[in-house]
Amino acid sequence: MLISEMLMSWVTAVRRNHAAEHATIAVASRRLDIIGQLGGRAVPNGFYVYGPASTQVIEESSREAIQRLKAGESGLAVSPFCGTNFLLAGALTTLSAAVVLGGGKGRFQRLPQAIGLGVFALIGSFRVGAEVQRRWTTDANVGRMSLERVVQKRGGRHAVHRVYTRVEPEDTSLR
Repeated sequence: MLISEMLMSWVTAVRRNHAAEHATIAVASRRLDIIGQLGGRAVPNGFYVYGPASTQVIEESSREAIQRLKAGESGLAVSPFCGTNFLLAGALTTLSAAVVLGGGKGRFQRLPQAIGLGVFALIGSFRVGAEVQRRWTTDANVGRMSLERVVQKRGGRHAVHRVYTRVEPEDTSLR
């Protein structure tokens, strides 16, 4: 396998697990009525879920989330709480302020325009973030993904759960 194929395989795996992570958090958050209190991070063979949820809830939510993604509920792959949104919000707000305030005299007088444009960039970044998630950072087509197991990694104030997924290779012998 070429390095480029290996890289694309890794990226695809992370994107699909990112979708499963978002879907799991959406399902668990609604089940527990704790919207916005769970977070996560995707890796090639699964994802982590951080926050106040039991292992049983994360396992059940993961199974349901993967099944719902397979059934076509691609909207579960996009989250308003995704780090992609926050990254874009910071970048676009900073860039807009820098453009308005950059160079020359009278920067203080342009401060209201910088604030206004910054607010516009902040609000717009969440729409842009949803589209970036749909196109580049998640892949709701999880294929033949299944849940292997869920392990609580550490205790403390809130649990950290490691969710292991597996994707069965497609049968190419029929092609």
